[in-house]
Amino acid sequence: MSILQEIEDFLIVLRDNYGFLIPVDRLKLCLSCVTDITDVEEVLFRLQSLVCRNELQIDIFRSLFAQRFLGIRPKAGESGGEPKEKRPGPDDPLSQEDKEQLSWRSDQLEQLVKDEAEKKQKLLDEIKSLSEQQRRLRGETERAEEEIARMSEEKSKVLRSARVRAKGTKIQKDINKLDKLLDGLPSSFAQEIRSEVSRAGSKKDLNQTVQKLMKRASNARSANNSAMFSKYLAAVSAVKSLQSVIEKDILTTQEKQKVKELEHEMTARRKAIKAADEKQDSLNETSYQKNREYNAIASRIPRITSEREQIEQRLRVDREQQVKLIQKGAARTHRELFTGGVNAVQTTEAQAELMKASLTSMSADQKSLILSFIRANAKIFRQTLHRKSATPRKHQVDIRATMRAAARTNGEPIDICYKKPQKSHAKVIVVVDISGSCRQASTLALYFMGLMGGAFPGGCRKYAFVNHLVSVDKYFRDKSVGEGVDTVLQSVPTRGIYSNYGKTIHELREEIGGTIHKDTTVIVLGDARNNKNQSAVEDLKYIADRCHRVFWLNTDDPAKWNTGDSIIGIYESAGAEVHGIRTAGDLIDFLGNLSFTKA
Repeated sequence: MSILQEIEDFLIVLRDNYGFLIPVDRLKLCLSCVTDITDVEEVLFRLQSLVCRNELQIDIFRSLFAQRFLGIRPKAGESGGEPKEKRPGPDDPLSQEDKEQLSWRSDQLEQLVKDEAEKKQKLLDEIKSLSEQQRRLRGETERAEEEIARMSEEKSKVLRSARVRAKGTKIQKDINKLDKLLDGLPSSFAQEIRSEVSRAGSKKDLNQTVQKLMKRASNARSANNSAMFSKYLAAVSAVKSLQSVIEKDILTTQEKQKVKELEHEMTARRKAIKAADEKQDSLNETSYQKNREYNAIASRIPRITSEREQIEQRLRVDREQQVKLIQKGAARTHRELFTGGVNAVQTTEAQAELMKASLTSMSADQKSLILSFIRANAKIFRQTLHRKSATPRKHQVDIRATMRAAARTNGEPIDICYKKPQKSHAKVIVVVDISGSCRQASTLALYFMGLMGGAFPGGCRKYAFVNHLVSVDKYFRDKSVGEGVDTVLQSVPTRGIYSNYGKTIHELREEIGGTIHKDTTVIVLGDARNNKNQSAVEDLKYIADRCHRVFWLNTDDPAKWNTGDSIIGIYESAGAEVHGIRTAGDLIDFLGNLSFTKA
């Protein structure tokens, strides 16, 4: 691992475990000022000035830095028995100074995001302009090549016409002389040479003929066949003599002028093609650099946005704590918990408000409360889903068997016979996108389905993906559901990777294609933003045609569906039933009330 990667991991630990604010936009500039990256002392003070805001943070930073990079561990009793100052936790109240710093940093990051977005759009416009120039140059090159081919054909026509007119002149005498010399050569080879001479319209057309004769002469000399060697050399001399007069004697002054003009034009076209190729190379290099800048900005914006969201969340939590300190809890009775019956999911007014939390802007505290709500009502959810996925119509009357039984007793008494119920094989396959745009919703879905594993007769298989499919059932076998979800989020690579739905759906077909049936329900959770990759719509149609139903839970704003790189409409046309999932309540209501059996 490189030193820069070590430093990056160290700063992530400071941010996640100790509440440090890491200004990612200034980090690269800070490290570029270090003259020697291996100089530990310089790196220490550079990073300390970047991330530390008070004396307590400086002490924490130096201690962790020494442990991580110098291998120095604090000794027991080193503090001299003095009580250590409590480290501020993420839920501790903020001082006024901290609030002002966080607010200032949040405004700074917001402006930075706007500036980066403007740069990104400007680069995108420049890239489009470069692409248009490249397309235009390719068109000009193709037209120039077509012009050269046309002029070459026109020149050949002039020469061939002159050849026809020149019969009986010196050129014809040279051809007759060559024919006599060719009679002494192998017949098949001689016929080939005669055919080439008859088609020749210019001096250049006979260059290849001369090369063939010279090669045969060389072979004859190597074989010590002096007679054939002499014949081949005589034929070479005759062809060269024919070359010297083929254009000089048969062309009129007007035809010579036309041929000269055509050659001049072809030379000009070839120079234009060469200049266009050089310009094309220059445009390719410029386009490559612009694309690199664009990708760098595109990867930087999410990091800056994430830091700003963390700051806003910290300020929001602090405001909520202040409100709790001055507000008295509203009185309530236990009866309102059961307004939907004894088997109803228990919700309160506060929980109902919590269910309206947006999946894209949900805070860590809100997510923790929602997970607690799911865990508290897991038994009711499990019973409901098991009842809906169990064997349908268990007591269906068998008319034929009932009539046979009645005939044996003359109808007194009548014993009602029932058909043997068909065992349900309802199976659920859940596929979730755990990239940044869908991470919150996927966490809740994995947690919910992890608790519902025993509710379905055919079982529940779980997959996660970003740009390829990963089976995550193994992470839930020997761990609690919460630990399993955390392991999935840590084990499946997401950093610097963009969603690829086409590859994932193709792998899903290969994974489950032979095991799906009409009792299988497939649930896909994702925003269907495919980053211009292949859609694999035929693979999704294959799955939809063979299973009970395919549900697609889209976390994106419905107003943005089928815009940009969103291809949800393509998947809907392939047989997926699309549902918009914008809040935690939408997701839980869908998963908790869906029937997984045949209609």
